[in-house]
Order: sequence, then C-alpha cells, then structure tokens
Amino acid sequence: MRKSITCLLIFVLSISFIHAQQRTVTGTVTDTESGSPLPGVSVLIKGTQNGTVTDFDGKFSLSNVEPDGVLIFSFLGLKTLEVPVNNQTSFTIAMEEDAAQLGEVVVVGYGTQKKTNVTSSVTSVESEELNQSSVANISNALVGRLPGLIATQRSGQPGSNGSNLLIRGISTTGNSSPLIIVDGVQRAFSQLDPNTIETVTILKDASAAAVYGVRGANGVILITTKRGKKGKPVINYTTEITTSKPTQIPKYLGSYDYALLFNEAKRNEGKAELYTPDDLEKYRTGSNPITHPDTDWYGEGLKSSALQQQHNITISGGADRVNYFVSGGYLSENGLTDNINYKRYNFRSNLDFKVTDALKVSLDLAGRQENRESSATGVGTFFSGLSRIAPTGVSYYPNGLPGTGSLGGNPIEAERKGGVSQSTSNIFLANVGFEFKIPKIEGLTLKGYMALDRIYFTAKSVQKKYTLYNYDENTDEYTPTTLGQSRISQSYFQGAPDSGSGVIDPTITYNATLNYDKTFNELHQITGLLGVEKAINKSNSFNASRLNLVSDGLPQLDFGDSETAQNGGSAFNTARLGYLARATYAYDAKYLFEASFRYDASENFAKENRWGFFPSFSAGWRISQEKFMADVDFINELKIRGSWGLLGNDRISQFQYLDAFNFSGTYFVGGNAVQTIRPGVIPNKDVTWEKATIRNIGFDLEIMDRKLGLEFDYFTKTTKDILEAPTRIVPGFVGASLPRENFGIVDNKGFEFSLSYRNRIGEFDYWAKANYTNSKNEIVEVGESENIDDNLKITGRSIGSRFGLIADGLFQSQADIDSHADQSGYGSIAPGDIKYKDISGPDGVPDGVINNDDRAFMGVVSDPNTIYGLAFGGGYKGFDFSVQFQGARDFNVYLSEEAAFPFFNGGKVLEQHLDRWTPDNPDAKYPRTLTEDTNNRVVSSFWLQNANYIRLKNVEVGYNFPTEFLSSIKVESLRLYLSGLNIFTISDIENFDPEAPSGRGAFYPQTRSFTFGLSLSF
Repeated sequence: MRKSITCLLIFVLSISFIHAQQRTVTGTVTDTESGSPLPGVSVLIKGTQNGTVTDFDGKFSLSNVEPDGVLIFSFLGLKTLEVPVNNQTSFTIAMEEDAAQLGEVVVVGYGTQKKTNVTSSVTSVESEELNQSSVANISNALVGRLPGLIATQRSGQPGSNGSNLLIRGISTTGNSSPLIIVDGVQRAFSQLDPNTIETVTILKDASAAAVYGVRGANGVILITTKRGKKGKPVINYTTEITTSKPTQIPKYLGSYDYALLFNEAKRNEGKAELYTPDDLEKYRTGSNPITHPDTDWYGEGLKSSALQQQHNITISGGADRVNYFVSGGYLSENGLTDNINYKRYNFRSNLDFKVTDALKVSLDLAGRQENRESSATGVGTFFSGLSRIAPTGVSYYPNGLPGTGSLGGNPIEAERKGGVSQSTSNIFLANVGFEFKIPKIEGLTLKGYMALDRIYFTAKSVQKKYTLYNYDENTDEYTPTTLGQSRISQSYFQGAPDSGSGVIDPTITYNATLNYDKTFNELHQITGLLGVEKAINKSNSFNASRLNLVSDGLPQLDFGDSETAQNGGSAFNTARLGYLARATYAYDAKYLFEASFRYDASENFAKENRWGFFPSFSAGWRISQEKFMADVDFINELKIRGSWGLLGNDRISQFQYLDAFNFSGTYFVGGNAVQTIRPGVIPNKDVTWEKATIRNIGFDLEIMDRKLGLEFDYFTKTTKDILEAPTRIVPGFVGASLPRENFGIVDNKGFEFSLSYRNRIGEFDYWAKANYTNSKNEIVEVGESENIDDNLKITGRSIGSRFGLIADGLFQSQADIDSHADQSGYGSIAPGDIKYKDISGPDGVPDGVINNDDRAFMGVVSDPNTIYGLAFGGGYKGFDFSVQFQGARDFNVYLSEEAAFPFFNGGKVLEQHLDRWTPDNPDAKYPRTLTEDTNNRVVSSFWLQNANYIRLKNVEVGYNFPTEFLSSIKVESLRLYLSGLNIFTISDIENFDPEAPSGRGAFYPQTRSFTFGLSLSF
C-alpha cells in the first residue's frame, strides 16, 4: 500500500513539474528591411497543432510551450524560420524576403531559368494543382488552368478521352498541334501516371520555343517527371475509386409521341397516316410491348454509370551519392457498355548518381502497357444506331430474344454479340544522361543524354455473326435473321509511340549541350547554351485478315478462309538534325536580354531545301528594382518584356519532293497476274516548312507583399509558306494530280492574362486564380480563284469557317411564300418551312431565286477562340477544398442528320421537335415535321448552334489527419478526399455536351465523374 502511495505521489509531482515547465511565450515579428510589424504571420509549435498568428502590431502570445520546444514562423513571400525556445519567454523576430522564392526557377527549353530573369512568355502548373483533378488522362487536368492553352475534349471513351490541345489557338490550315516534350525528349504525355508528373510548362512565344526550331511554331508543352531528393525513404500510396456517367444524353420521344409526329409528318406530305388510333392507344398504354414497344435505345444500350479505379505507389529519397524516385501505377477504366474498357499499367524509375563532385549521371526508365477493348462493330456505329433506331422497334422481346429494331438492325445486340476489337500497346522509354562540371572554368557544364523510345503495338478484331428475331403476330412465332460477318483481322506496329499531336516521335534521340552560368561583380549575370541534337525514327507495320472463321471459338487467322486472305505492310523512317544556341545577359537583375536560335534539318524536304535558320530575341526591364521605385512599397515586382522570333513547322506528309506512284489495275501476262503502277502526284522539289513570325509583349506584376500577382501578354503571329492544294486555282478537269505548294498565309493575334491571390486569416489559408485567353486567326492567302463569289471566299475569314444558306425564320403562310424569293429548288415549300435569304444576283442585287449562289458565311465551326478559368480554394486546420470553373466562347457546333433532323434516314425524333411549327404554334423553334425533307435539311445557319459554355469543372474536398494521431500509428501523412469532375454545364446546346464534335452525334459522350480518394505516406 505504501509503495502504491509513493508511486502516485511521484506521478503527481511529475505532472506538476511538467506543467511548471510549460509556459506562455510572447513576442513581436517585424520585416527585416523596413522594421515594420508583420501582421498575419503564422506561429506554430513544431510537431503540434498548437499555434497562433500575429496581430495588427505584429505581436503574438502562445501558451503551453515546452522549454525545449521549437517555434515555426511562416508567411507567404518570407523565409520560414525555426526558432528554439531555449527557456525564453519573450521573442523579437525579424523575417526576410524568401530568397528561394525570389530565386524560383522555371523550366524552359533544354534547361531552367530564374523566374525573375525570364523575358519570354512561359507559364506552368505544378503537380499539387494538377492532382486537384482526378483524371485518367492528364491532358484533361490542364483545361482552364493555364493562360494560352486552349483545350477541347471531344470524347469520353476510355483510353481515348484526352483533350485536343492548342497553344494560342489555330494559326495554320495545316497541323496546329503543339510539340510535346517529356523530360527533354519528344514524347506523348497524356497517358502518363499523373502521380509521376512534377510540372507542366507551356512555351508560348518565339523566344521560349526558338530552341526547338522547325518544330516550335505551334508552341511547346514541357513535362518534367518527379525525381528523388536527399532524405529518408518516403513511401506514398494513392488510390481512387471513380464513378462516371454521361454529361448529356440526347432526349428522344417515346413511341406514342413519335407515332403522333410521324402521322402529322405524313399529313404534312399529303400522304396517308401510318399509325391507326388503335396503334396510338397501344403505344400510349404500353399494353402490348411485343408489337407496340416503347424502347429507350440509349437507356437499354448504356449502363447508368461506369466504374474507374486508379492506384499508385511511389518510393523516393536519397543519400549523398544517390537519389531515387520509383513509381508503379494501375488504372482500370470501364466504359458505359461491357465491351468498352481501358487498362493501363505504368512504371517509372528516375535515378540520379553523383559519381564525383564534378560528374552526375542519371538513368530514367519508364514503361507502360495499355489494353483497349471495344466492340468490333465500332463505337461510332454503335452510337449512330442508338441515335437512329426509333422507339417503336423492339430491342429485346420479353422472352430475351433480340429484336430487329425499326430498321432491321439492333445496335445493342451487334455491340454485345458482333465481336470484339482488342489492342495492346507495350511502350518502353529510357534516358541515360550526364552532367559534367568542366574543371577550372567556373560555371561551365557539359550535359547530354541518349533516349530510346519503343512501342510494340498489336491489334486484333474478331467480327462475328449474330442473330435477330422478327415476331409474327399471326403465327406467334419468332423468325431468325442472321446479320454481320465472320472476319478476323490482326495488325502489328513497331516504332516510336504516337504523341497524338501529329508529330512523328523519334525512336532514338541524341543530345549534347554546353552550358555556362556565371555572375561577375554581382552585377553581370551571363548564361549560354550551345547544343546539338539528332533524332531518328524507324518503324514498320503489317496487317492481315481473313473471312469465314471455322468457329467463333477459334479466333485465329489460320482458321479463316485462305481464299479470302489479305495482307499488307509498310515501313517508315525519318530523321532530324539541329544545332541550337541561347545566350542571356542580366545587368544588376534589372535589364534582361536573351537571344537564341536553332539551325535545323529535316528529311521531310529535299536536300537543297533541308536546312533552316530560326532566330529569336527578347528583352525585359524589372522596373521594380529601380531606385525610383524604392518608396513604392506596395509593388514587389514589375517587369515588362517583349520578344520577336521566327519558328518553323515541318508537320507535312513525307517525300512530297519525290515522284510518287500508286497501284493500278491487274493485267495478265503469260497467264500470270501482274500488278501495275501509275504516276501519282507530281513532285514539288521546292516544298519547305511553314514559317511563323511571332511577336509578344507583356508584363509581370506582384503587389501587396506578393499576395496578388498579374501576368499579361499580347501576341501576333503570321504564318507563311503553308502548304495548300492548288485546286482552288486550277480547274478540276486538269488531268494531272498537282502537288501542294507553299503559298498559304494565316494571321493570328490575341491576348491573355492570369491573376493569382493568396492570403491567410488566422488559421485559414485561401487562394484564388483566374486566367483568360483570346485568340483570333484570319486567312490572308489560300490561293482562291478570283471567280469565287465573295460570299464564299474563305480569304479574310477564320479557319473553320462554315458556309451555307442564311436562315430568316419560318414561313408563316402561303402569302409569305408567294411574296418571297423562289425557294422551290429545294423541294415543295409550305408554311412552317425554313425561309432563306436571297443575297445573290447580278451586281449583288437579289435575283428572286434561292439556290447555292445564295450561300454565305454562317460562322466558325472549330475550337474556341476564347477560353477562361477561375479557381479558388483554401485550408483550415486539417481541411482543404478547391473549386474550378472553366468556360469557352467564340465557337460553334453544327449538328445535323440524326443529331438534328426529325425522322432522318428513317430514324427517331428528339424531344426538342415537339416545339415544331403548326398553325396553332406559329412561334415554334423548329420547322414543320416531315419524314422526307430537302428544304429544311439543306446546310444553313438554322442548324448552327452557339457552343459557348461555362462549366463547374472540378470540386475537391479533403481532410488531412493530425500529426499526433498519425505518429501513434507510424504514418507520416494521411489524406482522404472527394472530388467531382464536369459537375454541371451551362450552355445553349441541346442534347449534347458543348464540346461535342460537329456532325451526326455518333460519338462516345463526355462524362461526369465523382471520385473518392486516399493518399497515404510512410
């Protein structure tokens, strides 16, 4: 008993001693330069959640502080301080500007530069922001986040749902895709594991992209992957479970309304009605689903949602001589049907070795396997069928047998039983690099690498016959009908992976650069770069097919009919060689100059035209560093900059300078079949690359203790020597196939800006970002004949201009028709039909007749000219959130046929057509209903739709578990989060997502998704 009392007494005394040791500390925090008090500085006891912030006078008070504790002082734009308590109770802290922040570097072509010294137009986003969007394809995370980048997602199909990327819009009638560079090598990036990406940087003007010469005219996207850092090993595991569904599905009429409108359409055509009152009643009540069904083809053909899961594990760390980053990832993305899915396995290992104090060596290995699967009938065919077949056709009878639909087909059964197409891509990427500090010459470094890229692609499609059934009500029997065909096809490709940008990626790249960086007398900073780069691509492919497999259970070429065997093969090679140079000079960190060039050769051109020189120049002035700005306290950074340069674009078909031949007919010589050839396109030995002259002026501004930042750029770009076909000049009856020639000219100009703000109130950190990009192109020269009517000329208009008749409302009466120009050339006209403007005739005077001569410019059907984004977020204690809105303007979509016209091709009717013209509804949005229609379906402005939209692109809410709890379970960090993508959209487009491609609506729809994720670090 006495022993227990003694122990209890010791425990109580210990607790009393501990509490006696804890104390309250106070202090003042000031700015080093001015001595002014700093409000809002975070003061935190290291290793705990116990903290406070300084008041308006820079003062703070913090209780329960251990005598051997450490105080952490942090504030945006200032260097974080860790101050030991050492039994003190009062502190005076002076905080200085964060030199690391001021010395922040940005990735540029073949290197990095201090952000303060950059004179070109460059913008970037880091992994932390990218990972706010839970996406399978990293290109979709860039949308609305970077000024100057225009992104459009045309499809939601797993494995093929990336965004089309443009930098500052379209500036050529050729290929406008940007160059993609991953870790210094021309590569694809959309299927990289998002967890392995460190930064994405956009090089927008000529000064930034000039070192890429003949490939840089459309801008450059640089991706850097993560690397290890010195320290203990850190293991991070991330998992995400996502459910997705279409953002928009077309709304079609059910059988009853469909039949009513069909009868109305027949009456409008002066024909007998098809559906009797008894039919209408059966459709209305659904009393006989066998003979009078009401089939929702989209509802039955698509699952309500699809599941996606993504897992990633990384291990990173380092010691004095070795740093490492290793990652493995898995993605499974299911489609809205069982036969559409995508799986991806990623691996990356980035190793850095410090061999000596002067020599560093790196070895980067990466690989991925992509498995895609879809129906053999094709995704487009499947969605075309869903969009076309009327609800009065049976998909599946009550007994489970597949029906023939209203048009004798069944896209759902064809998708399920008509066979499967599968492909596998095995991609291997390797970089071996070095960096050597040349002795006795301070600041001089030799760098180089060799990169090997390889893809082994195999594809196999097995089409199968399938059976549909027709029900005979009189005999109560189901009659089978066999559709489809038995066919097997296989293909193989070996070469470089496709970047998806229209650029032929290299299989082997060699690079060596000599780099110089030195500051003299603390005033003169000089950097230099000299380099050479060679890239080679060699690839080959073959394919084979046969019909009539012996059995669907033997899907191999050997089991097809040998008499139907077909095969083919091809090979491809190309090469580039370039010499590059860049020099920068900064005087007193205020006056900045840069010059760069690349001297490039491409095998796409004849030897005498193979080399090109691409120079650029830029300059900047950091006004904020001038003495006269010393008293302007609220401006922390103000820099104006400008650039000029000439870049190239060699993305054309190869060997246009050589004679081309095509296969012709087969002749029999001596009883043997001989394949013949005939001359093809006449060669153009003078063919050369596009040349883009780019000018840029902008400024960077940071104010309010660097809390608020603004970047602005205005640019102009003139692209000349665009390859154009002379068919607009030379009549079609000329017998020869004429070559394309370099005479096209396109102007492009615009502006962009970005705003950012970050601050803290108490324990609540918050931020906001906004960006806006506007660009507009104009065709200056495209080689049009002078005989083309001014209304139909594309010269002076934007790329993607669409021409057609100009709609002028709907005819309201026969008198209206009689008083209007003669429109009978497009069929029988009646009240409720579309009225077109008479704009063409002798001397520009209307001639009273509507025909193709009355076609005129309707609008631009292309990618947006304007794109913008707004994001904001914050964090409080362990909670954090982010919200992103994104929108686009100045573009249109032209929906036609099944996507717009009622009863087109024997098809169904959209709900929107209930608002059709009738004598009782003269203010209708749509014309009268017809089953056979010429006038209302002619290409016209009536069907051109404004595609402007604003979208709640992304929302994420997360929670980081407190350190005290995690330390008890030996976990460094744990975060749970919920994320939504494409949550809602405001748009005038009916039935389809505003990013839908123009046409008939036969595409996999864009998707909305919601994700639950977990990130765990050890």
